[in-house]
Amino acid sequence: MIRLVATDLDGTLLRSDLTVSNRTREALARARDHALPVVFMTGRPLRWLDAAIAETQHRSMVACANGALIWNASTQQAGAVHRLDPRTAISVADLLRSLIPDIGFAVERLPHAAASWTDVVGSSHPFFACDERYVPRWPLPPNTPIAPVEELVSEGGVVKLLARAPIERDHTADSLLALTRSALRGLVDVTHSNSADLLLEMSAYGVNKGTALADIADHYDVDRTEVAAIGDMPNDASMLDWAGRAYAVSNAHPDVVQAADDVLPSNDEDGVATLIESILPN
Repeated sequence: MIRLVATDLDGTLLRSDLTVSNRTREALARARDHALPVVFMTGRPLRWLDAAIAETQHRSMVACANGALIWNASTQQAGAVHRLDPRTAISVADLLRSLIPDIGFAVERLPHAAASWTDVVGSSHPFFACDERYVPRWPLPPNTPIAPVEELVSEGGVVKLLARAPIERDHTADSLLALTRSALRGLVDVTHSNSADLLLEMSAYGVNKGTALADIADHYDVDRTEVAAIGDMPNDASMLDWAGRAYAVSNAHPDVVQAADDVLPSNDEDGVATLIESILPN
């Protein structure tokens, strides 16, 4: 019996245009009516959750930054927060530069004082910062600090370290991940969430969506055999490994599809809604 559903957002619950279908919205509402927790598990930072939470009327738990932060969307407060040790982050940056000299770095931060949404909104501390080599895919937030990564991580509060290799490098997202996982073993958890991007996402060692899902299941007093997890990318692998039932949407990375117990329709075909509807009584 499934008593908890954990779903990734981008490429899984959200459609390709980043919206939520009416069917998915209705399935989430029915889950709330039947007291079936549906929790969001995302690589997104906290500052990118507003739209998804508003569109889905989400009132449950969210693991963001690949599990480095557990956020309660009902109380608007932070739960577990796992920050990177600055000295470790600097060592990681040095190792990555030895492999790819022109790699660029960015950080997602949650200041120690930011325990609630009021703290986050009212904070003057920049949550995102990058170095000069980092090439963003999206417009930088206003007044984004730009400084050497050693300076950025030394200020503390980093929940996610990002590293983007130049696109002219002879790598794919998967080959870059394989190379760096070997080099960074034991220092950080490293993954990627987009096969079309040469972006590495790093959190504290032993912190990932799987460990966050274990904490969330404990919060709801649910055994792992009663948890269904749904994802599409390598950053979802740890939670799919942990959950009692693992699902991939049909548009998922081949490794995720292979590791899943079952494959759902794609994110544009309401795969998450399909699963929720199969769990709930008619």
